[in-house]
Amino acid sequence: MSRVEKIEEDLESRAIEEINKLIGEDNWGLGPSLNLLSWDVSKNGAVLATGDTRLMALKNALECVRTEMKDEYEIVDHPQHYGGAEARHEAISVIEEWNLGFHLGNVVKYISRAGKKPDQDTISDLKKARWYLDRFIEQLEDEQ
Repeated sequence: MSRVEKIEEDLESRAIEEINKLIGEDNWGLGPSLNLLSWDVSKNGAVLATGDTRLMALKNALECVRTEMKDEYEIVDHPQHYGGAEARHEAISVIEEWNLGFHLGNVVKYISRAGKKPDQDTISDLKKARWYLDRFIEQLEDEQ
């Protein structure tokens, strides 16, 4: 197997892993198209994406799935990264009920959503929470 083939095999494997993570192993498939000149990725029986090679079909499918997910992702009213509409303790409810104010409210917000927002890592949200907490502590120390 050539070096290029090994790289393509690795990329295919990573694309398959990512698609499985996003839509589930049982909800999609990859196979030759009906005309046998290209490859199709199907989702729940319908063609989702096509490509001249297996790798291109997987790449195109990933782009489609990510676009679908962004279109479906609610960012204003009960977003998933705060628990969604079914959350018993959404961050804003806790912040308002406990009268936490701006700084401590942001600490709760960033901690509660850490690792849950698409395209954001856990560490960045935790650093933001720490920043607001440090700033609030500094204000309290200045007042004393």
